Amino acid sequence: MSFPAVAKRHQPRTKWIRMHTIRLRRPWQKSCPGQTGASRVDVPDIPLAADMEAAAEPQCVVYRRSFNRPSGLTTATRVWLIVSGWDGALAELSLNDQPLSACGPPLRIEVTAAIAARNGLQVTLVADECGPPRLTGEVTLAIEEVGD
Repeated sequence: MSFPAVAKRHQPRTKWIRMHTIRLRRPWQKSCPGQTGASRVDVPDIPLAADMEAAAEPQCVVYRRSFNRPSGLTTATRVWLIVSGWDGALAELSLNDQPLSACGPPLRIEVTAAIAARNGLQVTLVADECGPPRLTGEVTLAIEEVGD
């Protein structure tokens, strides 16, 4: 018995994406230009009652955080910086002293090419009509790897 030849359809291979998130929660250094010293804070930077009672809110704050290169990065890996929220206006965002173009919030920027063995992230916020500047959302690195 003979069966007619059946043409095999090519099935495209589906790609998979694996994602890992690193929270850049602590420790951050928070400083105000023109003032000496910096305080250690966690991000999100939740105001304490003592902060809310302060007479003079800063017009500008600078948050700094250092972190090491995530392990296991390959050529198929993309690294995204995500900043989920802030109060005030975003004046500057930089990674390793290189400015990053930003809008938002929320903010998602690919930083794969900028990641080094040792990294420094800086977020500068200024007060606006809505109130004093504060990094109120999580800051994370999203590591995505695409494969076949």
